[in-house]
Amino acid sequence: MMKIGLISDIHSNAPALQEALYHLEDAGVDKIIHAGDTIGYYPFPNEVIQMLVDHKVEGIKGNHEIILFTGDISRASSPAEHAIEWTKNVLSDDSWEYLRSLSDSLRFEFEDVSLAVFHGSPGDPWRYVEAVFATSDLLEEVGTDILVLGHTHKPFVRELKAGMIVNPGAVGQPRDGDWRTSLAILEPERMKAKIVRLPYDFEIVRLKVEEVGFPGILGDRLARGV
Repeated sequence: MMKIGLISDIHSNAPALQEALYHLEDAGVDKIIHAGDTIGYYPFPNEVIQMLVDHKVEGIKGNHEIILFTGDISRASSPAEHAIEWTKNVLSDDSWEYLRSLSDSLRFEFEDVSLAVFHGSPGDPWRYVEAVFATSDLLEEVGTDILVLGHTHKPFVRELKAGMIVNPGAVGQPRDGDWRTSLAILEPERMKAKIVRLPYDFEIVRLKVEEVGFPGILGDRLARGV
């Protein structure tokens, strides 16, 4: 039975991503899919990208990659803007190449099950689709059995008559009141998915945030999951 690892919103948090990848490797997943926002907020962009390459993770752009490439900060918070500007100056050539290679969405076929991946929503990478708004209309819009979303930093699994919508939550900055890194394991042939929460050493990230001069709120919120 095929297993798919689902992750999203890493936001340059290497210690959290490392824990997630360790778990997915132990779980014996056949593929790992990332629903966007590789960079932003935290100070390990090159390390994160190298891990994604090493583990052959297939991913898409998020709104933070859009900010990086367009320079449009009109919808970014002050801490997000600060992190993006810093990231621009430290990305390696290989990291830039990787980020440029990311598409806006992905589609997969697993046996007789189809899956689509978008960051915010199928029509807008900035739109927050909370669990209550994850309805069959979205599945009909993309025409697949399973839809994977990110962006909200809040995990959910919605089993619907038309199929399933999954948000694996945020690897790098959970916002559902649980500080542990979040991911999901999907069994597409069974149309089943489960959310997994894993503790990690967020103090490493908080210390690095202080060292590079990021806004302190970015480190503090890791302990609270908000």
